[in-house]
Amino acid sequence: MNLLSYWVSNLIFDLIKSYVPVLISLGLIYAFDEDIPDIYGVFLLLPVGIVPFTYVLSFFFTKESIAQTVVIFINLIFAGIGSLVVTLLRFFESTLEVGDDLSKAFKIVPNFCLAEGIYILSEHSNMVLIREDTKPISEDVYALENMGGDLLALGLHFFFGLFVVFIFESFLLEALDSCIGRIRTRQVARVIPEDVDSDVENEDKRVGDAPQEFSVKVHRFRKVYYTLFGKPFTAV
Repeated sequence: MNLLSYWVSNLIFDLIKSYVPVLISLGLIYAFDEDIPDIYGVFLLLPVGIVPFTYVLSFFFTKESIAQTVVIFINLIFAGIGSLVVTLLRFFESTLEVGDDLSKAFKIVPNFCLAEGIYILSEHSNMVLIREDTKPISEDVYALENMGGDLLALGLHFFFGLFVVFIFESFLLEALDSCIGRIRTRQVARVIPEDVDSDVENEDKRVGDAPQEFSVKVHRFRKVYYTLFGKPFTAV
């Protein structure tokens, strides 16, 4: 299967799946007549940022169960707890600079952008009044220091995530992996199976004792697989 077709089809399908809960959430907001007119933007941009972000994380795991646990933990820490802590820190004079800095740093996780955007929309007017004499912020909710920064971060996640996927899947990574494999070649010990069929053992002995006049002599051939982050292992 063509690699480009694989990723494009998965991207489209995953975006469609991601918009299902998003549209349901927006429908509930509208149904309960919640007066949050600016909330739609951050909700609609969430799938655009979170799908490529998830693709990037997937390259660091080999087991689905571990990947799922780590992703849930990341979202809990950054979106569930981090967004609340950052919002509270930005309300007090002694901690507002720390809150502002953490707000910028935590935008590395798309779900944080959604959670912070909701907090900003609900508490923006109070935050403007409280910080008026300390470190004023714009009254425009779409300013970069407010929800505009979250919207921008979600858009950047889309392009950066796809760029990282391209790097991981491109020949550049394969070339790096091959170079590392060559460096590690001497570190791989020959695997001697415990149970060897008699015909295989006899053939190995015959080729090993054969004269050197052969045009092509294959003796103790082995296949070694290399990974970028793991140890090389001998398959044959």
